[in-house]
Amino acid sequence: MLAAIYWNPSREIFTIPFIDRPIAWYGVFFALGFLIGYFILLHVFRGYLLSKPFFLKGDIKDFARFLMTLRNKQNHPFLKEYLDRIPVSLKEQIQSWDLRIEVDESFKNSLINSLNEYMRDAPSNIKAKIQHESLPFLKNQSRNLSEGEKRSISFRLLFEKFFPESLVDLNQRAKNFTEKLTVYTIIATIIGSRLGHILFYEDVWHYLTHPIQILKTWEGGLASHGGAIAIAVAFVIFIRKQKKNWPNLSVLRLIDLVAIPTCFAAVLIRVGNFFNQEIIGHPTSFFLGIIFGDPMEGGAAVMRHPAQLYEAALYLVTLVVLSLLVRNQNALKFKGRVSGYFFLLIFGLRFFVEYIKEEQSVHALSFLNMGQLLSIPGALLGVFILVYMNAKRKKRSKLVESSS
Repeated sequence: MLAAIYWNPSREIFTIPFIDRPIAWYGVFFALGFLIGYFILLHVFRGYLLSKPFFLKGDIKDFARFLMTLRNKQNHPFLKEYLDRIPVSLKEQIQSWDLRIEVDESFKNSLINSLNEYMRDAPSNIKAKIQHESLPFLKNQSRNLSEGEKRSISFRLLFEKFFPESLVDLNQRAKNFTEKLTVYTIIATIIGSRLGHILFYEDVWHYLTHPIQILKTWEGGLASHGGAIAIAVAFVIFIRKQKKNWPNLSVLRLIDLVAIPTCFAAVLIRVGNFFNQEIIGHPTSFFLGIIFGDPMEGGAAVMRHPAQLYEAALYLVTLVVLSLLVRNQNALKFKGRVSGYFFLLIFGLRFFVEYIKEEQSVHALSFLNMGQLLSIPGALLGVFILVYMNAKRKKRSKLVESSS
């Protein structure tokens, strides 16, 4: 029989000089999860934008400069083709508009619609003239795109090339979106996880009488279920704030986008829990058992299931499954598909891992622990999303078939 691993590292990496503030392993893994998650979300959202490259009103940051550049470069074959395909009245308006006067909303809408119609409906033979200019961008990101989508992206990139000072490019759109959403997510995670821990796992009355202790997150006490609820609320606020820039976004679509980076962050957070010696498992003689020398929740230094690592491994499996769905089946194209599998796998697997965890809540039950009770609604929500959205897509397909 192999000797059990004895695990008792320092919870702190170092102490910041002068202010005497210790930096814990958990905090580093927590921050690292969000940092790397930001770049994963940026990559995911760029891929999402490739399937929806059409212009929004906010993409033209200077309409007057756009009109001036369009007039100056109107003899280029690509722009000439665009001007020849738009309504004569709009073309005359472009040529005659006084650039000293602010472009009105009606004119802005007409311009945006004409650009998108050109990108969507232009003859395929135009693509051959411009494909070489956009190919480097598309080379590694067009696996599941149709020929029409590739042509639309090519046109979008060409417009960005002709109007660099008046258009927001796709990369900048992705960065702006990712930065703002990451800030909302971090704030919601910290607040929601802390309040969720107090509500679900602690004596609420104690914190009501000692409110300053609510702020002491560095002493431990963050619940992922509370974070999930707070993030959903934050997404509702985010959508309302960004409705002008992103009119077609929904909470479900946002969850689709953040699911993969969330899985990655969850893996690192559970590794942080392992260093903190918290969320430990029941005593065991299983060969993977580890002796935790100083469990945060107390208890004897005996062989236990490293429940944190089991959970981290399952989150990693979920990350791989979702990544394959996005990469091989273009799952982001179908709203709710990634979200449904995310909820089902994350909370479904979490339910079973809870069987080997020590009870953490003061509100203990005999048959299910708090983590399991909170995971059941999440897993059921995943099933509902998958079934409902699939039925909705089938209904839409039948309507399209019947109308044609």
